[in-house]
Amino acid sequence: MNSDFVIRNGELIRYHGHSSEIVIPDGVAVIGSSAFEFCAYAERVVIPDGVIVIGAHAFSGCYHLREVV
Repeated sequence: MNSDFVIRNGELIRYHGHSSEIVIPDGVAVIGSSAFEFCAYAERVVIPDGVIVIGAHAFSGCYHLREVV
C-alpha cells in the first residue's frame, strides 16, 4: 500500500504525498473531511468508483487542483 495515504476501515483520512496527479487506491469508500486540505501539489485527482462519500472540505485549499476524475 502507498504510504502517502492514511486509510482506516475504507476511509481515506489524510494524504501526505507531493504528486501533481493523485490516484486514490481502490478499496476507499470515504474521503474524509479535510483529507487533502492544502495539498499544494495536486493538479489532478482520480477517484475510484467505490467512493460513496466525500467529506466536507476534503479538497479545501487545493488551489492548483484543475481536474477530478
